[in-house]
Amino acid sequence: MECCKRVGVEGGKLQLDSFGIELEIPPGAIDSEVPQDISLRVLTDTPILGNSKKEMSACFGVQCLAPDDLVLKLPVTYTIPHCAVITQYPRVEAVLYTGEGEYSPDIVEEQGQRIPYSLFLEEFATLLDSFVLDPSEVVLTGDFNVWVDDFNDVRARQFMNILSSYGMKQLVREGTHLHGHTLDLLITRDSATLVSDVSVILGVSDHHAVQCNLDLRKPSTSRRTVTTRPLRSMNREQFRSGVHESLSEIDIEDSSISSSVERYDLSLTSLLDKLAPQKTRSVIIKPSSPWMTEKIHAAKCLRRRLERKWRRTRSEEDCKSYVTQRQVVSQEIEKAKTEYYSECVAECEGNQRRLFTVVDALLHRKKETVLPGASSDQILADNFCHYFFNKVTKIRDDIDVELSSGQCVQHDESSSVPVLTDFAKTSISEIKRVVMNSPTSSSSMQRTLVKPLLKKPNLDRQDFASYRPVANLSFLSKVIERIVSARLQSFLNDNNLQDNFQSAYREKHSVETALLRVQNDIHTEMDSGKVTGRILLDLSSAFDTVDHVILLERLQFMGIGGQAHQWLTSYLSNRSQRVCVRSAVSKTVHLGFSVPQGSVLGPQLFNIYTLPLHDIIKRHNLKHHMYADDTQIYFSCSPTQGEVDAWIARIEACISDIRNWMKEIYLKLNDDKSQFVMLGSKQQLAKSVTPYLNIGSSSITPVKKVRNLGVIFYSNMTMGSQV
Repeated sequence: MECCKRVGVEGGKLQLDSFGIELEIPPGAIDSEVPQDISLRVLTDTPILGNSKKEMSACFGVQCLAPDDLVLKLPVTYTIPHCAVITQYPRVEAVLYTGEGEYSPDIVEEQGQRIPYSLFLEEFATLLDSFVLDPSEVVLTGDFNVWVDDFNDVRARQFMNILSSYGMKQLVREGTHLHGHTLDLLITRDSATLVSDVSVILGVSDHHAVQCNLDLRKPSTSRRTVTTRPLRSMNREQFRSGVHESLSEIDIEDSSISSSVERYDLSLTSLLDKLAPQKTRSVIIKPSSPWMTEKIHAAKCLRRRLERKWRRTRSEEDCKSYVTQRQVVSQEIEKAKTEYYSECVAECEGNQRRLFTVVDALLHRKKETVLPGASSDQILADNFCHYFFNKVTKIRDDIDVELSSGQCVQHDESSSVPVLTDFAKTSISEIKRVVMNSPTSSSSMQRTLVKPLLKKPNLDRQDFASYRPVANLSFLSKVIERIVSARLQSFLNDNNLQDNFQSAYREKHSVETALLRVQNDIHTEMDSGKVTGRILLDLSSAFDTVDHVILLERLQFMGIGGQAHQWLTSYLSNRSQRVCVRSAVSKTVHLGFSVPQGSVLGPQLFNIYTLPLHDIIKRHNLKHHMYADDTQIYFSCSPTQGEVDAWIARIEACISDIRNWMKEIYLKLNDDKSQFVMLGSKQQLAKSVTPYLNIGSSSITPVKKVRNLGVIFYSNMTMGSQV
């Protein structure tokens, strides 16, 4: 808070009438009889007041008024120039950041040189960097001398862009200055719930006061119910002998693959139920500190001892020792965190899934179970099951009409056991060998447990259409699918039966290679003075509408016959699925179509199912790239109206052929959800006439940007939002 002309001094007391605050002023403490020139030097000794300077005149500096039970300290962990910090409240960090005039572009240094606004933005961004890895609540307040209410102000836009890029928001919505602009700001994280009831109180000075409520209550203890097995305390020798005894009874040579897999699952599950039965208990959720070391623990103990000693003696020497040790603890924690997370990232080399898990932990992203509201999990599971089944059935029925008219309780996975005995490994190896010689798949692989997952975070969570069904397979089912997948992939590679521009689920055909190829093509054409038209096709429930008869015919046409074809026929036949919502499981529905999403074989079979798409696009002399069910088609031409119109007609004819072919194989193209964008330099795009594209009954107008495989492509090919 800034103290200005509204501050009054009467009878040795400092009065701030607007707040009802009255402070005793010792004799001789006031440096001037003029209220607006009062020095606040004496107030540094006042228990309820902390300030950013030992001595400052009115209208210069920031004051923090707080109740007695809020301990204010000046930590030494922040080394950003021109910043002072006051902290801390138990479990909540209360921080005051203040510049001594140097931040404002309107303040002149002693040498008479103005500090550029870019320096403020640079240091402010550095300050926000320190909060990125900090999970605690953050509240930034003060006079920023930026007119954030004026959207035409360049400085304001730069400032607000920085806040947005760091996931922060500004809460003051009224003018805070005598002349009407909003200069005094209150900034928190986007997800913060600490601040409420923000309002502006007129008076006090030329800057009005900003008032809000801070929820500083001690957070309630969070608990959750978990079901676990005491695997660590389980007798491993009994487990080894039990596995040997149970699995030795399975005669793999004389049994079918289905019965072998089921007996394997049943044997291990029964053994675990006996030696490590499931237990349900309530646990307290505690914050994890995996970077904590013995050295940090010892340093914190020493810090507490020095703090108690200083509070007892109040000597300057003990205070200095405590402050020094506090700095040591902060430095050790920062060092340990850096080393720990650096090692975590290094260990993720070659494993993108694990790397994203580490990044989510660093950015404090919590994976929440997002589901629509329902009176019970059982009802929700049944509703999801009916929706997924009926949606695909309707798509197939609609296509049939057009063609005719001429237009969660899962088996325990053995990977959860801390030790997999040699005998169990041998049994799995034997099952692998039998898989290669068996004409049928396991019946357990035909039963799918599905979990609904939200497609995108910004979709309506109450709409079932916002979710996709993802299969949750048992450990052994994944092992068997990987065996078959490896053999199938080897056959496809040896006979050159795949589209070179079909990425996903293949070696050396990743998201990165797909994006690099398309982007390189576009930039090459831009260098030649051409523009590129790009259409992104959208399919509805692509995996769920795959027709088994057509897929098996395609496999046979590619040369997959005999026992291999019989095994795949068995894998696709008599399929059923249930939907799992938490612990509730829906009724079983039988499927005559679909390949499971989330499985190993499903996506690979889908690539084979859509293989003829390459030939259709090639006939029209267009470029394309596919990633699973995401298909993009593009062309390049000179930016003249005649050239663009000719290529638009060609791509419309191509998409018309694609739509007709997709109807024949029961795939549905969402005309209105497909996107079209023209790409090129600003000069090239200015020369071309903005076209539109007809897809079925929809007319698609070019957009300014499209999202493809997680990357935003702007029409002028800038990458600003990705940097």
